[in-house]
Amino acid sequence: MKMTLLLILLSSAYSYAHGLQLKSSGSDFYLFSSSCAALEKQYHYIRQFKKRSDRKTLPEKINCLSLKEGDGYRLYLNELLPEKMQSLLRLETSKGTGGTCWNSVQYLSGHTPTLRYTTPEEIKEFYDSGLCRERTNTEVPEPGDVIRLKVSDDRSLKPDAHSFIYISPELSFTKNGVNPYSIQMTEDVYNNYGIKKECQNPTKENLAYCTGYTYSRVYGCFPLKRISDSQKDMEVFSDLEVLIEDYQLGKIKFTLSLEDYNEKVSFLLAIKSRVQTALVNSRDDHVKYWYKILLFRIESLLGANGLQAIPSAEGVLYCPVRTYSKGVGYDSNGFRLTKEEVINECKTIIATEKDEYDSIRLWCEAALTKL
Repeated sequence: MKMTLLLILLSSAYSYAHGLQLKSSGSDFYLFSSSCAALEKQYHYIRQFKKRSDRKTLPEKINCLSLKEGDGYRLYLNELLPEKMQSLLRLETSKGTGGTCWNSVQYLSGHTPTLRYTTPEEIKEFYDSGLCRERTNTEVPEPGDVIRLKVSDDRSLKPDAHSFIYISPELSFTKNGVNPYSIQMTEDVYNNYGIKKECQNPTKENLAYCTGYTYSRVYGCFPLKRISDSQKDMEVFSDLEVLIEDYQLGKIKFTLSLEDYNEKVSFLLAIKSRVQTALVNSRDDHVKYWYKILLFRIESLLGANGLQAIPSAEGVLYCPVRTYSKGVGYDSNGFRLTKEEVINECKTIIATEKDEYDSIRLWCEAALTKL
């Protein structure tokens, strides 16, 4: 334990002594240091990460002469990183869109083929699936490990505060809130979430000091495809998730009619029923995990839009609601509204919503003709 802490402290002290700086130009990230040895150390970690993630090997060493720039050395990172991580860093639309921090660790760990919203229940299943092994506090994290930030208060409705990918003691990959995917200094990620030193993968004794704070745990996660007994099952899982994403209700634009909305909801409900049946009938724990992930995703799509079935003159009408902003179907306490209350809520939205292409407003305008 003491030796592990000593190595980490020496690594950090060495990096700062040689002025290891992380800089960016647009979506390109690079390290600058007065010492090429400091960059060689980071390259060693990235080389391990690349081999673990892509099964590809980078050259054993870097050429310090080619990295020389002024009074120091510059090492560009993007092209050295795993291919999926490179693609995320290139996403120009990642600010406020695409996946979440939880989704990014699932995606980079090979547990989902899509960038999307991940629920607290789903990320908990990810860590508890048996495909992620929690490392002890005496183990040194490996490049590509997942860092899980947990809220120590058991009363929290969302016990997972954040997740990110560890590259080295100095570097990590993260998506903080609505900000773009980025490479950051590991210490900066911890500081951003208020993780005290003693709460970073703490011992049982130190965990007592983390009450009321967030603390971290380290996980080594295996991609689904490496443990699959059936390539066919894996293909079915990927195809289903991609298909679900194509039907996600969050993509509704002003061109989508009320009938189209109902059709999409009906499709998702039908898929949900089939996945539930498959989950019950499956005897393979890994396949069960895939089906659970699909169910979490379907439920988040339906739930994130506040799905509610309302009787109408032409049958059932599905009502969309926005969880984190205005919407119809629920009151401020999360209770479902009656048909009459939905009508009144829609009238209010139409009267106050200024964006003529707002999807909820357009839904309300169409719905009032049928309710």
